[in-house]
Amino acid sequence: MPDDSLTIRERAVAAWPTAWHGQNLRDILITMGYDVDRPWKQLPKKEREWILFTEDQPSVPVYPGYTHEEVQRAIKRKEAPSYMGTFTSARRHIMHTFANTQSPLMKKGRSNIC
Repeated sequence: MPDDSLTIRERAVAAWPTAWHGQNLRDILITMGYDVDRPWKQLPKKEREWILFTEDQPSVPVYPGYTHEEVQRAIKRKEAPSYMGTFTSARRHIMHTFANTQSPLMKKGRSNIC
């Protein structure tokens, strides 16, 4: 974590991509009940470790732009989600990226961290 005072929404998990995929992961965490607006350092250690290191890949309904409460109401009303999203931990994302990259620079970096 480059800055543990940042929230997940503010990209505290720097290993996640920017743009759509990063937002997708944040929206999935919202559905799962994580507070993406709480500073990283204030999240319980168990939650931080799960987000960073879990091998679980739960699929959940995604309602972009909804708060956790709005997601819960939408599910209760049986509102169709925009799509189903699958969570990927920071470690799993990094390992997948390195394993599948075609970038010579990233391949060189992989050999330095493995």
